[in-house]
Amino acid sequence: MSAVVEQQRSKRRHLFAALVAVPTIVLMAVAVSWYWSVGWHRASSVCTTDAAVPAGVSGGSMDQAWSWVPLGFACTWPAGDGDDSFTIVKAWW
Repeated sequence: MSAVVEQQRSKRRHLFAALVAVPTIVLMAVAVSWYWSVGWHRASSVCTTDAAVPAGVSGGSMDQAWSWVPLGFACTWPAGDGDDSFTIVKAWW
């Protein structure tokens, strides 16, 4: 095989890899953005309902955050005595 044919094959392989990799990366970025934004909104709306507030904690204020360990959206309510807090972490609310 000549060097020219080998170069053409190499270029085709690189082009194919780019045509697969770029849309895959863009799709993953869109999916992560969608998950984070919709999940944040859902956690915010669910955690403020009376049904979500655990017994024995104050439902008047709630803090929301992202948790890496365990992975997910965290809702934290202050305890009734003010000394401690109660946190629930879910990957999807």
